[in-house]
Amino acid sequence: MGRALRSAPGGFVYHVLNRSNGRLPIFKKSGDYEAFEHILAEAIEHCPMRILAYCLMPNHWHLVLWPARDGALSDFMHWLTLGTQKKLTIPTSAFGRRCRGTIFPSQRRA
Repeated sequence: MGRALRSAPGGFVYHVLNRSNGRLPIFKKSGDYEAFEHILAEAIEHCPMRILAYCLMPNHWHLVLWPARDGALSDFMHWLTLGTQKKLTIPTSAFGRRCRGTIFPSQRRA
């Protein structure tokens, strides 16, 4: 049985992270970081999202996001994680069947 869906209402600020399995690298060369930034820009065009900050590490990344509407965070993250896996030629073993990620909601309304 799957886990219950997370509630991510719009108007709140969220810290989102995504990491690989077994500490395998997601970004292997400097061009991968630039490619991720292009994928991030495409994700914003496809699913508008306010990005307040981001940090890219070799085996994971962090985003601070501020969705304007309910459901926008889920739509954006779905598009971003699938786009990243497809376009960066990341081995399936780095993510397993699905990308692993966590969402930490802020305590304040933005």
